[in-house]
Amino acid sequence: MLLFAILACILGWAQFIASALGAKIAPENLPLGPPVAAVITAVILALAAPALIIAASVLANHAFGAPLPTAAQLSGWTAIPVNFAVMLLLVGIGEEAGWTAFAAPRLLKGGSLLAAWGLLAGIRVLWHLPLMLNGSLPWVLGVGGNIAGCMYAPVGPGSWPPSGTRRSTRWAASSSSRWCKGRTRHVSGC
Repeated sequence: MLLFAILACILGWAQFIASALGAKIAPENLPLGPPVAAVITAVILALAAPALIIAASVLANHAFGAPLPTAAQLSGWTAIPVNFAVMLLLVGIGEEAGWTAFAAPRLLKGGSLLAAWGLLAGIRVLWHLPLMLNGSLPWVLGVGGNIAGCMYAPVGPGSWPPSGTRRSTRWAASSSSRWCKGRTRHVSGC
């Protein structure tokens, strides 16, 4: 939150400072501080969160007596950024999140949260079955990870009360909400 506030102030006031220094811009037409700060903050958090979670896990394991990683083990981590970029390009950015986000509201409309989750989980596990059969994807991750991962779509981030309850927000995909009639509504609600 602090990072967002700092970036929002810097980006929000940058155009006024540039204008005061003689740049020929109309500051009142550039209200981009908070939205740009939100995007930058989200990107930084998305990139930093996995590393922080792994570091916390390593330290927690060490607290329980496990040895810290050796320099030889850590040297392989330099390939992570390249592997990450390649996987984003080859796997498809947002492919699973996209079709799951498309299907979840429709499944929730016609049935319960449990039924939507079960159907989405089954489809995702079957889709990854060839990778599990040839050994490219461990069975625990292929089955367990996909079953747990597809719960995100029907419930969604910020979805409270949870979907399927009386005052449900249905599906709160962070990138699929937009402004309608002066208040935030989900795409399916506009």
